[in-house]
Amino acid sequence: KLGPERSHPRLTVTSDDAGALDGALGANFDMVGGRLLFAGNLDSAAPGWPIDGHLDVRSFTLTRAPILARVASLASLSGIASGLSGSQGIAFDRLSAELAHRGGVITIKSARASGASLGISVRGVVDGAAGTLALEGSLVPAYYGLNEAANRVPLVGRVFTGTRGEGIHVFDFEVRGAIAGPQVSVRPSSAAPGVIRDVLRLLQGRPAR
Repeated sequence: KLGPERSHPRLTVTSDDAGALDGALGANFDMVGGRLLFAGNLDSAAPGWPIDGHLDVRSFTLTRAPILARVASLASLSGIASGLSGSQGIAFDRLSAELAHRGGVITIKSARASGASLGISVRGVVDGAAGTLALEGSLVPAYYGLNEAANRVPLVGRVFTGTRGEGIHVFDFEVRGAIAGPQVSVRPSSAAPGVIRDVLRLLQGRPAR
């Protein structure tokens, strides 16, 4: 839906089945379900009609996400890699992203997704016309109990552990090259106070600083 503004109309897109849109948009992943809301502004006076906006998707499952599956595999997270490679999928509660579109290039200013078994943050550029991408982000597996632990222990810089004794495991990743076969690198993140703070903000659904 377009608003009445002439030069920068408000653009709103809603769907009760976000998964039905991924194929139509040429997405390199499969999504099941999800309530989608995109709200942004369209510059109808500029070439290519640039768009800036915020995307929010609730209650969905990723059933095929080959790039994320490679990240999980390189991080030795076989269960998550398997879930992102087949019909079982990984469930997420929410995806929130700030996006910009210019001439076939999508800039992910910031994006984060969280669910019961996985948290992801990512930023970067996807050039659909050139068929390339350059992304970097963090993957946080199996963080059950950490929200409660964070509420009980407010001091940033402490070592937080979950209800079953797991510490916070963070894997930083980079994805670069052709969309069809990019280079993927993964490394464990240091447990510096700033990293812990950003991870806890991610798990609580707030933007990292």
